Amino acid sequence: MIRNITLYGNGGAGNHGCEALGRSLAGLLEGEQITYASANLEEDRKYGLDGIMHLEPLANAFDLSGLSLWGYRLAQKLKADDRRFFKVIYRDFLEKVKSEGIYASIGGDNYSYASSLWLAMLNDGIRKCGGKTVLLGCSILEHISDKDMIADLSRYSEIITRESLTYKALSDAKCGKNIYLVPDPAFALKADIGNIPSDFNDNVVGINISPMIISQEGKNGMAQENYVALCRYIIDKTDMRIALIPHVVWSSNDDRRAMTDLIDRIGQNDRIMTVEDRNAEQLKGVISKCRFMVAARTHASIAAYSSCVPTLVVGYSVKAKGIATDIFGSYEDYVVPVQQLTSANILLTQFKWLMDNEDKVRNHLEHFMPSYIAHTEEYKKILCR
Repeated sequence: MIRNITLYGNGGAGNHGCEALGRSLAGLLEGEQITYASANLEEDRKYGLDGIMHLEPLANAFDLSGLSLWGYRLAQKLKADDRRFFKVIYRDFLEKVKSEGIYASIGGDNYSYASSLWLAMLNDGIRKCGGKTVLLGCSILEHISDKDMIADLSRYSEIITRESLTYKALSDAKCGKNIYLVPDPAFALKADIGNIPSDFNDNVVGINISPMIISQEGKNGMAQENYVALCRYIIDKTDMRIALIPHVVWSSNDDRRAMTDLIDRIGQNDRIMTVEDRNAEQLKGVISKCRFMVAARTHASIAAYSSCVPTLVVGYSVKAKGIATDIFGSYEDYVVPVQQLTSANILLTQFKWLMDNEDKVRNHLEHFMPSYIAHTEEYKKILCR
C-alpha cells in the first residue's frame, strides 16, 4: 500500500542542510506519495526539490480583512497571543490534512530554539484532523524540563532522534513511548561529483564558517580569530590549499558573509579558493574530495563524515556533540564548542590533533560508515508500519 506522507517544518533550500533533509527523505521514502510542505517555494524550486517530490506551501498569506481583521486586531490588543496568527497562516495547510496521512516534522533542531509554539499548533492541528504526526531526525536539548514542550512532544505518534544525547534526554523526560534513534537522513544523501571546481585536488582543507556560530561565541570576535589562526597555519606551515565552502546562503544568515570577513582578515592568497553556491548533492561532492573538513554547519559535517573525510566540527549545541559521540564514542577531539573558544589557537590545536591522527580517523570512518548509513533505511519502516 502506498502511503501519503507529508514532510513539513523544514526551512527553505537556501539552507542546504534543510535541502539535504528533504532530498534524502525523498530517496529513503521512495515508492510512497510524498508531499513537501515548503517554507519557501521559490528557494526549493531554485535548488530542484520540485523535480523529486510534490511541493505545496506550508503557510498561506495573512489574508484577513473586514470584520475578521478588526476582530483579530481587537483580540490581540486585549491579549496578545501568537496562536491567533498561526491559526491564520496555517489555515489552508490544515484544511488539506488527510485522515489517513502521515505528517513528519523534519526541521532538525527546531525544538532547540526559543519558541516551538508553531510546531505545537501544527502537531495539534494535524492530529485533530485525523493525521498521524511524527517528529523525525530531531536534536533538542541534553536536558528537557519544560512541561509544555514535554506535553507537546508526547503527542507525536513517534519521535525519531538523530543522535543519542537527545534520545536520552527524551527518554529521561518520558516524552512518549515510541522514541527511536536513527542517524540523520542526510547521511544517505548522494554526492554529485560532476561539478567539482577545476582546480580542486586531493590536498584541500574544506572550511565552513557561519554567522550562527559567531552569534553563539562566548567571547566576542573569538570564532573568527580562531579561523584566522587556523588558515594562516595551513598556508604558512603546510602545502595544503583551503576551500571555503558555504552551506547556508539565506540573506539573514549567509555563510558567504562570514567567509568574506575571514578573507579580509587573512588577505588574498592563491591557495585559498571560494566554492560557489550549489545544491546539497553538489556541495557534498565538493566536500567528499577534501582531505580534511572543518565545519560549523551540521550538514556540512554530515556530508564530510559520510564521505569518510576526517572532520573537526565547531559546534554550538547538542547536535554536534551527539552525532560525533555516536560515530566516535566521544565528541572530545572531534567537536570544539564555540562557547569554549576563549583564546585564538584552540581550533588550531584540535586541527593539529586531527592531522596527526588522519589515517586513524579515516580508517574508522571507512569501517563505521557503511552500516551506520544503512541504518537510515529505518525511517521508512518506522513511518510506514
